[in-house]
Amino acid sequence: MKKSCLLISLFFILSSSMCFSAEIKIFDKFDDNHRISIRGAYCYNFGDTIIFYGNLWNNSKDSIMKDLYLFYYYNNHFIKFGLHEIIQDTLVSYNYLTGFLKDKDNSFWFSFNGGGLYKQTGTKFTVYDSLIKANSIKQIDAMTVDNDGNLFIKSNAKLLVYDGKDCKLLIDGASNKYFHPYPAGGKLHKIDDKIYFINHMITLAYYDIKEKKVDTVSFYKNIKSSNYQISDFKLYDESLYFIYTNNDEAFHFAKYDGNQFTNLDFYFNLLNDGKPMKNFVNLAFDKNKNLYVKIHSSDTPNGDSIFVIDKDLNKTSINYRNIGLKSEITISHAITLSNGEVYLPNGYEGFLIITNPTSVETPSNQLFMNRLYPNPARDRFSIDFGVEPVNLGSMKVEIYDYLGRSAGELNPEIVYDSSTGNGTMKCEAGNLPKGMYIVVLSNGKYNRTMTLFLN
Repeated sequence: MKKSCLLISLFFILSSSMCFSAEIKIFDKFDDNHRISIRGAYCYNFGDTIIFYGNLWNNSKDSIMKDLYLFYYYNNHFIKFGLHEIIQDTLVSYNYLTGFLKDKDNSFWFSFNGGGLYKQTGTKFTVYDSLIKANSIKQIDAMTVDNDGNLFIKSNAKLLVYDGKDCKLLIDGASNKYFHPYPAGGKLHKIDDKIYFINHMITLAYYDIKEKKVDTVSFYKNIKSSNYQISDFKLYDESLYFIYTNNDEAFHFAKYDGNQFTNLDFYFNLLNDGKPMKNFVNLAFDKNKNLYVKIHSSDTPNGDSIFVIDKDLNKTSINYRNIGLKSEITISHAITLSNGEVYLPNGYEGFLIITNPTSVETPSNQLFMNRLYPNPARDRFSIDFGVEPVNLGSMKVEIYDYLGRSAGELNPEIVYDSSTGNGTMKCEAGNLPKGMYIVVLSNGKYNRTMTLFLN
């Protein structure tokens, strides 16, 4: 099986159809005294491990703690890595994240309000405050990175690029009519060789990296009024998805793929019985392009509603009102794990978790990873599995670190009963350093994963 630094595709179980249950729960407990809040819902996942920045709340006092942490979530557990030692002298002024970005080398950039730019590579943190001060940057509003590792920074009316050595000013909004310092425009998204942003809250503009120029895009021809505002735009599968309002005071939905716009209002019509959507909406797609929509309504006793719309426009209402939420729901990501559960980061209250029914597979496609033990392990562990006899010869066991980098393929001893399709693999891992790993079991058609700890 081909190895690569990041083989995320191995960590997912694909199914041809998706059926949603109405079962939902919340998971924000760190320990008996604290719960998790996700800052800005900046989340990345490597297989079944979700990485994000956040705070701890004190349950007894219901007050937020100062310390900001990098969190890893896996197997119903949170692990935190403190940032207070890195930024303890400035944490009072840098009290929330304005940017959190993973680059192509699996390093993380993060910026704070009031200034402050840091890069994390493994356990090493590098401070770039001098870069901020040298360019008179008061606050970084948004960041993105290209395939060459160039970091693009939006700071109020400025767009800059940092190539690892030098920082260059690309746009100065004080002298460029296409780049206006509106806070709502604080997002950057890259498609091909263009970096897109919102200008004046209403205009889609871009910076052409090759041509080194900035220009606007004619937004949406079917909008007759010039009085419209884009309330949010997100990037999925190399297309930008917009939520905007018009003179009719309704919310609308559209997509832009870099060449043309597509009207997606039929999604909102489906949710609102064909009527204009007058209530505030936010949304996210999962990896199978199922759309999760939150509708906020202060006019109804029930308040917010959550719906899922699949690719065939089947609508499912998610009942969440009995899980003890303390604040308004927000949806920014929809992260699907290998067990079919979908995690919705919910701002100040951890994750909303939607449990999906297990897909039914034909007998020739069966693969079960029933148990991995002992866990934690020292240098040996076993896997109880189930597989069709015809696929036994295609069985492989691979192991990855928590960032998805290959740690090698194992050569286990296999004991197998063809009459039942069940077996046990005895694996040696004594050459691996201590830490957290993801074990991937494959039968040539499907993959199953479990988390392993070596100590």
